[in-house]
Amino acid sequence: MAIREAMETAACGARSAPLLPPRLAAAFVHGIRNPLNTLSLSLQFLERLAAREADPARRADLLRRVEAASAEAGRIERMVAAFAELSAPAEARPERVDLARAAADAAAEARAAGARVEVRAREPVEARADTALLRAAIAALIENAREAAPPGEAIEIEVSRGPGGEARVEVRDRGPGFTEPALARVPELFFTTKPGRLGTGLARAERCAAAHGGRLEVRNRGGKGEGGGGASVAIVLGGRDDTIAR
Repeated sequence: MAIREAMETAACGARSAPLLPPRLAAAFVHGIRNPLNTLSLSLQFLERLAAREADPARRADLLRRVEAASAEAGRIERMVAAFAELSAPAEARPERVDLARAAADAAAEARAAGARVEVRAREPVEARADTALLRAAIAALIENAREAAPPGEAIEIEVSRGPGGEARVEVRDRGPGFTEPALARVPELFFTTKPGRLGTGLARAERCAAAHGGRLEVRNRGGKGEGGGGASVAIVLGGRDDTIAR
């Protein structure tokens, strides 16, 4: 798809910098949304026409085709929305944040949606971070892990301080892990190995880490087979000067 290829080209290699200059990104999004709106209206009109088809078999076929086209249009709209959001640099408003609390809040939302999530903290860890950005990033990682994990398998979140004093929020699953080609591409925007997904979760988490001068660490946990022990993704924030020890 030409639109997807254009977005992937713009997004390839993006890290903390905007995907495109803001004015160009806005023009790009506007240029896609206008014809996309026309397409959506046309599909609604075609759906009404198809519903009037007298032949049941032909009516069912036409409606199925319109439904498939509408689903693709919706997917493009979601991609455009994600591109618009992630094109702008994240503006962090740092405050004193208890990372275990931020992880627990994100985990509680995931549990409400049916996920099994366990949160552990080796020690109290606080850091200067934007609470909303951090919580959203953790939630995105939980969702990624939930999609990868076997049904009913718990997702693990560990909050800790690294050897350099950096604050870490690590989300782990027991899914198939990443293949070597996939590891080379994450967290590239719109890259996904999951059918029907957009591939924005890791990009959102990295954007959050970069906004705080941190980084995203992605690895396989090891086990049977290639990444058979699951995957680990950690948001790493700052060093000793940026974390707050109690």
